[in-house]
Amino acid sequence: MKKSVAVLIIVLLAVNNNLTEFLVSKGYTSSVIMLFKGSLACVVTIALMIIYREKPKIKNFNLLFVRVIMGAVSIWLFTESYEYLSAGSVALVQRMDIAFLVLLAYLSGRKLNSLQFYLSVWTIIILLFFAFDARFNDEDPVGFIYALSGVLVYSATILIIKSQTTSESKYTIALSFSFSSVLGGFIIGSINGETFSLMTDLDMGYFLGGAGIQVAMVFMSLGLLKSFKAEYARLPYVLGALATFILEMILEGKIFNFNQIGLTLIIIGLMLTICLNPPSPKIIKWQVIGKQGAESDN
Repeated sequence: MKKSVAVLIIVLLAVNNNLTEFLVSKGYTSSVIMLFKGSLACVVTIALMIIYREKPKIKNFNLLFVRVIMGAVSIWLFTESYEYLSAGSVALVQRMDIAFLVLLAYLSGRKLNSLQFYLSVWTIIILLFFAFDARFNDEDPVGFIYALSGVLVYSATILIIKSQTTSESKYTIALSFSFSSVLGGFIIGSINGETFSLMTDLDMGYFLGGAGIQVAMVFMSLGLLKSFKAEYARLPYVLGALATFILEMILEGKIFNFNQIGLTLIIIGLMLTICLNPPSPKIIKWQVIGKQGAESDN
């Protein structure tokens, strides 16, 4: 994995999460955010397709349809969770997709390292404690329900996307993801009787920036999914959750309590271990020390 790509994903994810929280704090609903960001992301993607003379390539329309619907649901659930949670908490819960991806891989019959499997189970258990037992600043358990529901849907969506990275162009997949946002935002907003309008002209710049970040992250994510196992491809996103947490404290001057910081670091550490799937530690040095000790006794 290229370090430059990983670092860029970490930075963009932190900015995007805090930008979404900022837009929610300005009074924009989830459906409005989805519609504007998704529409602008579609425009950016289509512009890139024109520049590079790419055409949409749809190999399996049924899977594409399922992916668009599931994408719309997961994006809405994640965006809605910002109404109740801080950007750092949302980013942390989003990374539960790694644990769910491991469990889904196990259920599909893939051979797994036992460490990955059991750490995934414990990560989910600890997060549930994090969500429903502990009490944190400006946090509402309802937000965790939205975010965790989004993770379940999004994890299944990732597996579908990974299966299609070799048969469909990245532009088709990226465009379908942005269209999911547009479709979900329009339908939900129409049901709620919302008016799709901006509060200030300056806000268009925020939405355009968010759309650009979304397109860039989708393309980079597709590249990682094509080259690596699903859980390893999410490695930069784990560090991005930590970066979101830090950036939020800097931008808002927010000081999280000790329990929240501690649990966040524990969960991120567990997820990093799941992604890296490190080999068993070597004991060569201990053997050398033991041998030297035996020789000195003689």
